[in-house]
Amino acid sequence: MSYAVGIVVLAVPYLILALSGLILFERNRTVATALVAIGFAAVPLSQVVAAIASFRPVGSGPDVMSAVGPVRGWIWVASRWAGPAGLWLGSISFLWHVAGARSRGVP
Repeated sequence: MSYAVGIVVLAVPYLILALSGLILFERNRTVATALVAIGFAAVPLSQVVAAIASFRPVGSGPDVMSAVGPVRGWIWVASRWAGPAGLWLGSISFLWHVAGARSRGVP
């Protein structure tokens, strides 16, 4: 699988979830929908941060290249935990929103 196909397969669904969360928040401004938008937006953001943090410069002068290498530290830990935490936050908040909408009688 090429890199471009991998990006499309992995990143586009998360971007669609983030956009859906923002649209839901624009239509229903509640705490639950705000948490849906924040949770689902954290996932693609964590992927971008992890990708940027994993590149390391190799060489010096005009021969500098970047290489992907193992990264440790607080940025790596935060970017690795933000994705699953965002999915959980968005999913549970979405269930909270749906339960609240049903109790208000909204179809």
